[in-house]
Amino acid sequence: MRQMIDEAKSLSQINFQNNDYSRVYLVYDPGFSLHILYADWNHVSNDFKSLFGNRDPLKSIEYQNKDYFAECLAWLINIKYDIFMKAINERKFILTENVAYKLFHIHERKLTKLALIIEGETGVGKTFLLKFYSSLLNSTNTNYSFTNNIKPKFIENSSAFLLKIIIDTVEKQDNLLNTFLLQIKSKILDPKNDNEDENNINQNLPATLPIVQQQEAIPTDIELLKEIKLLLENSKYNKKILYHIWKTILTVSSENAMNTTPILIQKLHDYITTELKNYPLIKGSVQLKKLLQEISSLTADISIEIFKEYLFHSSIKKLFYRLLLHPGITEEQIVEFMSPISQLARQLPRIEIVVFFDEVNTSSCLGLFKEMFMDGTLHGTNIPKNIFFTAAINPLIKIEDNEYKDKQVHRIDYHVHELPQSLKHLKVFYGSLESTTLSDYIVKKIAMFQVHSSMNGGRSMPLERYFQETLAASIVKAQEFCEERLGNFI
Repeated sequence: MRQMIDEAKSLSQINFQNNDYSRVYLVYDPGFSLHILYADWNHVSNDFKSLFGNRDPLKSIEYQNKDYFAECLAWLINIKYDIFMKAINERKFILTENVAYKLFHIHERKLTKLALIIEGETGVGKTFLLKFYSSLLNSTNTNYSFTNNIKPKFIENSSAFLLKIIIDTVEKQDNLLNTFLLQIKSKILDPKNDNEDENNINQNLPATLPIVQQQEAIPTDIELLKEIKLLLENSKYNKKILYHIWKTILTVSSENAMNTTPILIQKLHDYITTELKNYPLIKGSVQLKKLLQEISSLTADISIEIFKEYLFHSSIKKLFYRLLLHPGITEEQIVEFMSPISQLARQLPRIEIVVFFDEVNTSSCLGLFKEMFMDGTLHGTNIPKNIFFTAAINPLIKIEDNEYKDKQVHRIDYHVHELPQSLKHLKVFYGSLESTTLSDYIVKKIAMFQVHSSMNGGRSMPLERYFQETLAASIVKAQEFCEERLGNFI
């Protein structure tokens, strides 16, 4: 209990401007087992060590091949360690000790349902840190696409749609089936179709012969049909092949004036509109929305274009939103910015949306931010609870020393407003990066560099240790030189 009380005090008053912030915290894993987050076992109190049998966790075999900071943060956020590391690798994120404690603090703040306001110099990584945190919050929903109805399933659902079309419509008409199989065979067997480049999908299909001339000449390719159905069932085709399957079916049907054409066109329209409704995270292109509205004049060509737009130009909506504020921003613009975010949050209560207002103290709408951050409302309307508000303010620097004025390299006389008293309690100081923190980051970043060797088969490999250390030292020295000659205003 004493430790938890100390943590509450520390987290409410933490200051990352220097290196003396607390580094010992309790962490519970999803199974509610107790762990300890720390940087140096020597700095853990003897009383606290006794709770863990006086055994340093970092010396345990289970953590020898793991990043202990990542493990603790994964427990805290309640995600798997491998998902945490996947997010790090995909985004080339550098998890230093300083960053680990900042992530810990950000999540603890979110759990309190209070907003977070960061005061720090430009370039300390506020935006990237919050964006990475957002990806961690929703990593389970965005990695396990088969366990929920949150992440859009473009390949899986489109494969299932095409399989149903083949079974319910194409297979029931031998002429359509046989001609379709003849036309699609070269596309499926072409190794170039492993490339999903949308720019290459408009290659002409083999000339389609009138079905009436082929009725007795084309036997059904049973093996090819089985293969297509099996691969569709298991979602093994890429977007390019899925597109060609639909284009071929519709082209054969329409060019031979078959009565299935309007049915197929309607089914595709129903499928796409249903997907957009069932998956609020799908961000359809402007062109797709325009084409879907032309329901009264849908043709085979438009239907083919709709499928193309859906597959190649739909994206997944962001779960991290940033708005850079300035004195010209109005309350109406902020309401307009928040409207679609709030709508998405209500549609998907299981996701967590992080909203970041940058340079919030340059805005004249601080009363509105107080209402959002403290009251949880926007002009009296409740804001969904699954929106975590964050903000940043750049410190106002007043230079009285003429010597420093001469070294000033950027404008610092921008107009800022004082935060309301209620918002001041949400503020945490990041300051500028300390030299040891910066050095730690640079060393880890350089360790990720890959060089292509003309020897050893042209393989990529890390820089040799000597060059890593030399390059890191050079960058640190260059930073120190700039700070010494230009001051802390760069």
